[in-house]
Order: sequence, then structure tokens, then C-alpha cells
Amino acid sequence: MLKTFLCTILCLFLIGISDRQEASTPKPPSGSEKRLEQLVEANIIAVHAFQILLARKEGHGDAACYPKETPSDSDLQQLDTHQQSLPAAPPQDMKNWVAGSPSKFDPSKDLQPLLESHLSMSANLPVNVFTS
Repeated sequence: MLKTFLCTILCLFLIGISDRQEASTPKPPSGSEKRLEQLVEANIIAVHAFQILLARKEGHGDAACYPKETPSDSDLQQLDTHQQSLPAAPPQDMKNWVAGSPSKFDPSKDLQPLLESHLSMSANLPVNVFTS
């Protein structure tokens, strides 16, 4: 009886490990997941641009994380403006775009400029520490 119980526990444990390994195996993102990732990444970039502007204004921050000169304040302000325009799109249009359905949302207007900004972000930034 004890032997059967221990074997059952061992089997359940091994099945649990197998399930966790399968769940942790990365799957290629679907089109919807990719679009949603783009929205998240664009917002991270824009928030970082805003934080650089704030660090410059207040004279605080590590220069490795918040560069003092480049990109220019006007370039950073443009990124912040693009982020502010993203929520201006009707939510249903954005949901449809994420789902790959017909939509009036135009990613080239505000999303692509953020993604293509190539704003560098130090590995020491909280968002990068958290994600790694």
C-alpha cells in the first residue's frame, strides 16, 4: 500500500515536471501576440524617453541610463507625443488591429515611429532588470 502510494506521488511529480517543461518551451508568437508585443514595446520606449527628459530637467539620474545630450530633447518630446496619440485611437480599432481584423488604426502614424526610434536603454534600467 505504501509502495503504491509513493509510486503514485512520484508519477504525479514527474507529470508535473513534464507539463512545466512543455509550458516553458517558447512558442513563436502569433500575429496577435506580435502586435500586442509591439504596443507594449512602443510604450516602454516612450516612457523611457519621458524619463530621460525628466532626468535632464531635474538634473538627476545616472548618465548611463539617462543620457545627457543625445537624443535631443525635441526627439524625445516627439516620442512622448507619439505615445500620447496612441490612446487617441478608438479602443475597438486598436483591438481589431491587434486581432488582425480590419481596422482604422494606422500603426505607421504613432506606433512605428516609436519602434523605429532605436532609443537605447541601459541593461541597468528597472524595466530591463525586471524582464531579464
